Amino acid sequence: MNQVSVKIPGKVMLAGEYSVLFGGSALAATVKNQMDITAESHDAGRCHLDSELLKDATEFSTSDEPNGPFALFFTSALSGMRRHNISGAKVSVKGDLQPEFGFGSSSALRFGTAVALKTLASGTKEDTYWEEAQEAYKLQKKSQSQASGYDIVTQYMGGVTLLTPEKSDTQHSPTWPGRVTVFPASAVERLNQIVHVFVGGKGAPTTSTIKSTLTWLREEDLLTALGEASEALIAAFRAALEDSAETPNLTPLLNAVCKHRAIFAHAPTFPHALLTALAAVEDFGKDFSFKTTGAGGEDSVLLVGYQEQITEATQVLAKLGWAKIESPFSERGLGVECTQSAGGI
Repeated sequence: MNQVSVKIPGKVMLAGEYSVLFGGSALAATVKNQMDITAESHDAGRCHLDSELLKDATEFSTSDEPNGPFALFFTSALSGMRRHNISGAKVSVKGDLQPEFGFGSSSALRFGTAVALKTLASGTKEDTYWEEAQEAYKLQKKSQSQASGYDIVTQYMGGVTLLTPEKSDTQHSPTWPGRVTVFPASAVERLNQIVHVFVGGKGAPTTSTIKSTLTWLREEDLLTALGEASEALIAAFRAALEDSAETPNLTPLLNAVCKHRAIFAHAPTFPHALLTALAAVEDFGKDFSFKTTGAGGEDSVLLVGYQEQITEATQVLAKLGWAKIESPFSERGLGVECTQSAGGI
């Protein structure tokens, strides 16, 4: 085999942020932005990493300690190399999955690298990559302390995905990944009608944002209220996505978004100025609404409503430096290709 190519999409969390860390459900969807990861054999004892996103390339000895801007990448590659007895590897990353968008670039890097190296070692495309998803989840938890792995599951399956934690008969804690429900393609089409993704903010470092927000949620005793608001929002999203009407009534969904947002109104990283600007637009809360996504802060943000109802809000966001991604949601999940030499593997 000459090379393995892995394509893995970004994701956007629609509902379930933070509550999913405490046994709640999470609803998310993949986007058209993706990461392209290639892997091939390299000199024994060496790990060559090339990252278009970091605009740099570097090489490590497999005995080195991960550090610096390549630490996450090197940790992921080293884990895969050791698990599959790969003596040397060259791994490259390209694509338009920008870290500042909050689309899951870190989870894509961990999972995609694990898949690429497993495929490189086996010499063939596998039927399933759940073991690699589990390994990426372990690395994610080690790095962030708090993680649910919803992003990895969504990026693996593609489209609109609902993750519902389940407990086994012998364990009191949820098994991973729990029950996974992938919605039909019509849900992606509907999502592109009613949810609009904007990028261009200041970004929000995932680990520090999660830490400060979780501390605040606990101090304010809001976890129960958040869990209830999150489940209600997921139910409202499901109703809108599964409605057979050409243009479903979005009032229940907009109300659920408002109640969910109210939980985070005083969170330490909540973008208050952004909300104030949007709230000044006529019919805010009636014809359209606004929510943060994922860890929160100013990664990507969402407007919920029909296109014709968000014209003025889009202009307000543009003045603040935010750009709308047209038809961002996609059915694509993990994709793997193997390039073999003429002489075989």
